[in-house]
Amino acid sequence: MSINDFDPEILQDFITESGELLEQLEGDLVVLESTPQDPELLNQIFRALHTIKGSASFLALTNLVAIAHVAESALNAARNGDIIIGSSEMDQLLAAVDVLKIQFDEIISGNMDLTAADPGLIESLSKLGEGNIVDDNEIPGVDMAAGLSEDGAHPDGRTIRKLSLDSSRLDLIDALATDIEDTIKESVLKIEQLRDETTRVAAGNALSDLFEELIKTIDFFDIPEMMTLAKTIESGVESLDCLNNDALGQVIPRLHGLCLLFAEQTSQLSNQISVSWNTDTLTEQLLGWINGDGNEDEMLDANADGFDALHADGIPFGDLVGSPDTNVPQDQDATGSSANDGAAGPQSTAKRTAIGTIEQTIRVEVGRLESLMNLVGELVLQKNRIGALSDDIEKSKIDNEIIEQMESTAGMLDRVTGDIQLAVMRTRMQPLDKIFGKYPRLVRDLAGKTEKKINLVIEGGDTEVDKSVIEELGDPLVHLLRNSGDHGIELPADRIAAGKDEIGTIKLIAGHAGSHVCVQIIDDGKGLDRNVIGAKAVEKGLVSEEQLGTMSDEEVFLFILEAGFSTAEQVSDLSGRGVGMDVVRTNIESKLKGELTIESETGKGTTLTITIPLTVAIMPAMMVAVADEVFAIPLTNITEIVRPSPDQLSGLGNDPVIHLRGQVYPLISAQQVFDVPQSKIGDEDFVVVISYNQRVIGLNVSSVIGQQEIVIKPLDGVQREGPISGATIRNDGSVSLIMDIAKLVSTAKAQSNSNHSQEPVAMSGR
Repeated sequence: MSINDFDPEILQDFITESGELLEQLEGDLVVLESTPQDPELLNQIFRALHTIKGSASFLALTNLVAIAHVAESALNAARNGDIIIGSSEMDQLLAAVDVLKIQFDEIISGNMDLTAADPGLIESLSKLGEGNIVDDNEIPGVDMAAGLSEDGAHPDGRTIRKLSLDSSRLDLIDALATDIEDTIKESVLKIEQLRDETTRVAAGNALSDLFEELIKTIDFFDIPEMMTLAKTIESGVESLDCLNNDALGQVIPRLHGLCLLFAEQTSQLSNQISVSWNTDTLTEQLLGWINGDGNEDEMLDANADGFDALHADGIPFGDLVGSPDTNVPQDQDATGSSANDGAAGPQSTAKRTAIGTIEQTIRVEVGRLESLMNLVGELVLQKNRIGALSDDIEKSKIDNEIIEQMESTAGMLDRVTGDIQLAVMRTRMQPLDKIFGKYPRLVRDLAGKTEKKINLVIEGGDTEVDKSVIEELGDPLVHLLRNSGDHGIELPADRIAAGKDEIGTIKLIAGHAGSHVCVQIIDDGKGLDRNVIGAKAVEKGLVSEEQLGTMSDEEVFLFILEAGFSTAEQVSDLSGRGVGMDVVRTNIESKLKGELTIESETGKGTTLTITIPLTVAIMPAMMVAVADEVFAIPLTNITEIVRPSPDQLSGLGNDPVIHLRGQVYPLISAQQVFDVPQSKIGDEDFVVVISYNQRVIGLNVSSVIGQQEIVIKPLDGVQREGPISGATIRNDGSVSLIMDIAKLVSTAKAQSNSNHSQEPVAMSGR
């Protein structure tokens, strides 16, 4: 069945309305487990399932109706008092929700042949609906690897191998899977951008960077099958800007196909299984077209997708993932997994990751909101321009009455623009509950897996942020919550021995702080040990013993954010704290323009604080001159601007420093960092004091121009030296680059470390 067989408006309404009910359903079920006889909550969950089932029935989505119906029946039995929802019953209901989520993802991706639920799950939910309690041993499906556990080749072309991971790597396998999933999602978008000449170079560079970093992570886990695929993709994205359209038409589907295989490999990691295929033909075809000697007799169709490419190159993956008519052994489903795999199996991960999506909506089309926001951005730029012209006119000899009228008009435009900007931003604002509602299930599953008792407390879910912030914040919070639950909260016996309640608590708290949003994850676990972290940092060469002695606890704790900081030697104390955390920091700093800080007390717990702007599209900035060029510095990172006297400036080793009120901070030259040629302006007379993530530095600039509200424009395809995050248009129509504060601080630290072994005292906090 094709998506074209459905009325697009009716289908979009179904995705929007039922999708919102589904998001709420998972959180409500987790709450129900602690209050299983709450009639109001039972009715609310029942109504949600009933509505989803009714809408799906109208659209003839049979497989979706089937699982929704039996789940609804089980809830109805609970409403009538025939059963009480316990842990095993909740496992089945949540498994049903997982199936519904997979089916919704398939609908959004344009595939209407929905994955059928595991018959065993249908049967057990039907028994619940009849008032029969199912024994735990009869519950279908937690072993997702059933049918795949034996090594060797399978009828679908896969080769299966059981992974033998030591405890340190096994503890971190979920973090690896999350990192790869994020990379695949980003890669699929970038691969599509290869089709457009204007975005091709930037997309190719981004893909190369993505897989270069991912290869380093995979290397830590020593999974050769994944490394082979990752290196094939990395080699396949080199020199793409030199290819003609015919060659790209053969390369792009094959890159999509490799992403499909990579996603399937990732979906089996949690089962400790490695999957591989014979990709010799695919690799030969891919590199052949890249090198200019592709076989024109075996060209893919112009409309070929990843599944078509795999099939053409001898990999029957496209026929096997989720296909309803696949000829496989009767005891296996279409993915090679047995009937007991569980309804929420990972078999659809690759499909829903790598296929294009229907346009998402927030009651109105996102594309229209984006266009409106872009127009507001242009309006802000013109408002700035009018203000500059008004200032110029005031300085001229034009009649005073005209000047007054111009000033009045500029002031009115400023107010109207501000009101429109606020109104448009509000249309894009969404409550954090949009993502917070997913985390009770995450913590519940984590507690069960680790045999811990964890209570998740959520506060401030009604705090609103821009939609773009919501989208980028979800994955970092997943990482941080997993770390708090898995490596922060102790086992019940250990907590009792330490004089604590056996139930650990994780608090997820959000609130506004001025023009920013503050999100905190607070656990009452074992906390971080400065001595252990410091010793490991010295061992890994991240800091010297002398430097370590000058650092605050907060700075030492930040070492856990370094890539690969956790090692096997740290399992008992810091297991997993560093793997994936560097990705979290990158997402928060680069994508959200925010900060991540860490506070902890050994034996008491840890507080992780994320501070992010309400929106990443428009922000206040200080415009500064660096020789003949003008740069923008985000205002929230500036603590002060000084014109230092000679006695405030000195050197520490080979590094210049600035003395301010008894503190010593590193001083770096903007001209050197951004490679700006000397000019007639003269020396760098001003110092902008910048604070970021417990570090403070001074930045020498030539002059300070003034504050301005800037509209951030991306620098896709533009190569530029120095820590730059984007560009903006000034009020005189010229273009200025925006400084990337996170990279600027890192640059300052790197320069200091390269000059001498002793880092200045300046890197100690504010």
